[in-house]
Amino acid sequence: MKLTIYKEYGFCWGVKRAVEKAEGVLKDKKSGYILGEIIHNPLTNKRLSKKGLKIVNSVEEVPPGSDFFYPSHGISKGNEKIAKDRKLKKHSLVCPFVINIEKLAREYEKKGYDIVVYGDKDHTEIKSLISRVKNYHIVMTKSDIGKLPKLKKILFISQSTQNKEKYYELFTELSKKANWEELVGKFTICNITFERQDWLMEHIEKFDYFIVMGGLNSSNTRKLYEIIENFKKDGIFIEEYSDKIWDKLKKYENIAIISGTSTPKDVVDDCVEKIKGRVEKNGNKININYA
Repeated sequence: MKLTIYKEYGFCWGVKRAVEKAEGVLKDKKSGYILGEIIHNPLTNKRLSKKGLKIVNSVEEVPPGSDFFYPSHGISKGNEKIAKDRKLKKHSLVCPFVINIEKLAREYEKKGYDIVVYGDKDHTEIKSLISRVKNYHIVMTKSDIGKLPKLKKILFISQSTQNKEKYYELFTELSKKANWEELVGKFTICNITFERQDWLMEHIEKFDYFIVMGGLNSSNTRKLYEIIENFKKDGIFIEEYSDKIWDKLKKYENIAIISGTSTPKDVVDDCVEKIKGRVEKNGNKININYA
């Protein structure tokens, strides 16, 4: 068996920054609260909960004066106000990339632009963004673009974890619709996210089977698996290795592993070691490389 791992695996710098900052505060304070998950990875959330991090569904659940974390994907202005009113001790884990997208949207809105954003309306990042601008429109499909009202000037941006190819498809669709005087596109997908997408697209025909590793609710990891599905390739989307997947793997000779930006490095390493162990236990050889 040949096993290839995309070499840039583990946390992206924004996730690494958020997790390390949270760990530092928890080491000192012993406990803290966060609105929703710190990142979309249940293994990391579980580990941090053992260190005192408590996930809440609303800011009102947090006792006044407590240490309170803003999650890495952002927080709405309304929830920020509630936190301030409750005199919570703020610790922002919001990714600087996300902050820059919000700043960009506000700047263009002040110039008279409507903000058209490619993203999931239920995602924390989008909820945070639209709480900071008034003239916004959320799109996910070409059909959504067809439903847009007549607008004068448009800034087209994206949720940071969306699909690169689809961003350009939607921008092209926007450009065909001649209902506006000016259309500006700013590519706001995180570079680490689209670099993993690019690698997968480039190597999609080189492998028999793909293992995508990350939280099942992780947007950027889901986009990787969707690429595999779109190319009708065999693969699996898992949070961590389990022996249940071995029956799927053992019939393939050329396998690739790629992970999301919020997937811990040690989880991928553990998967590699366990696959290696199963192959060698059966008396076979395995060639492991990082590309």
